[in-house]
Formats: sequence, C-alpha cells, structure tokens
Amino acid sequence: MIKVREAEPNDRHHTARIARRVKAAIQKVYQVQSNGSKPRRRGKHQRLVATIDEAIIGTVHLAHRADRTDVVGLFVDPDYHGCGVAGRLVEAVAQVARKGGSKRLMLRTVRETGNVEVFEQLGFEVIEERETADVRGAAGAPLRETLMERLL
Repeated sequence: MIKVREAEPNDRHHTARIARRVKAAIQKVYQVQSNGSKPRRRGKHQRLVATIDEAIIGTVHLAHRADRTDVVGLFVDPDYHGCGVAGRLVEAVAQVARKGGSKRLMLRTVRETGNVEVFEQLGFEVIEERETADVRGAAGAPLRETLMERLL
C-alpha cells in the first residue's frame, strides 16, 4: 500500500537518488540549457514522500504562494511508474494545499516527456503552452513548456 508523509531530513539521500534516476531518463528526451543561474525559490516550501513498506518510491516538492501551491518537482522511481504513485502524491499535495488556503495547484512540464497526459488524468488542465528557450530536444529542436493548473 502506498503511503504519503512529510519528508524527514534523513530522506534526502533517497529522494535525491530517485530524482537522479528520473532525470537520467528525461535527458533522453531533452537537455536544459543552463545560463548558470539558479532559479529563485519563493514562498514556503515543503517536501512529501511516497513509500511502500517504508521504502521511498516517490517525492514531490511544493511551494506555497498566496493563493496557490506550486508543484515544483514530482519524481517517481521508474520501477513504480504506472502504479498510482503520482496520483497519491498529487492528492496529498492537494490536501496540504487546501489546508493552507490554496485555491489551485500549478505546475510546469515539458510536453514531449509525456507528462502532460499524466497530469491531465490527475485533474490538471493546460492553461498555457509555449516554445521554451532553456530546454532543447536531444537533436537540438525547441520543445514546448506547458503550464498546468488544477482547481481545488
């Protein structure tokens, strides 16, 4: 059974391992064109983890803003794709967001990863899509950054 809980400091190694595995798979689709600067983090931040038998199999980072909660990173161990982990994490995020007064969830993804369809199944809608300069496909072609929203 998949359980979701707030991350603890000693979970960092496990969540980083999952993020590395997912990013390695994503790099087959696209590469981030870094300008050397790190994105600024705003709002109150929180991390949740999904577990099965105490083993961490997924993680999500959320940032609480005035009227919304941003899903900044959602990673599921590739061995557990298709098992409902993302859905459990998103539902936990929605519950936390509602308690904090958020009216909606927001996230950004790259269409070519196939994640738009996954998030649509989890109740998100596309509200904006544009070609992005900082993400390029494996052959250097521009990709589509997609902004998605789920009302709470």
